[in-house]
Amino acid sequence: MPELTDGVEYDQICREWRCKWSTTDGSDKLPLQAVQKILMEFLPELQAVPGVATVQRLVCGGCYDFKVITTVSEDKWGDWESKGFAPEEKFLAAVKAVPGVAAVESQSMTTKTFTPEESMTSSLMNAGFEALGEMMGE
Repeated sequence: MPELTDGVEYDQICREWRCKWSTTDGSDKLPLQAVQKILMEFLPELQAVPGVATVQRLVCGGCYDFKVITTVSEDKWGDWESKGFAPEEKFLAAVKAVPGVAAVESQSMTTKTFTPEESMTSSLMNAGFEALGEMMGE
């Protein structure tokens, strides 16, 4: 499994597209509706990316965040990256054109999902490191 540094492993990489949407009176959610519609137009293309594990949409109604997170297996990431994360450019351009939308950005991140079994293993490893430190007088 790849590591960013000692002990920081990852098994997938994701691309986040995000923006802020606004309301005129607190109840008008037209920009949110428009961005959701754009996502639905691009969703089949995103789901067809080789190695895609998930496409998630996150919305915060309190701080007006809209995020799309596409998670791809580490071994297929370079292929998608070499294609400019298509359809990223078209998606972001469409979102930027929506009145009431701002701060349109993208970012890549690594991910690691921990199962309950892995959590137990990590706890046992940490306990082992602590015992080793005690043995060495640290």
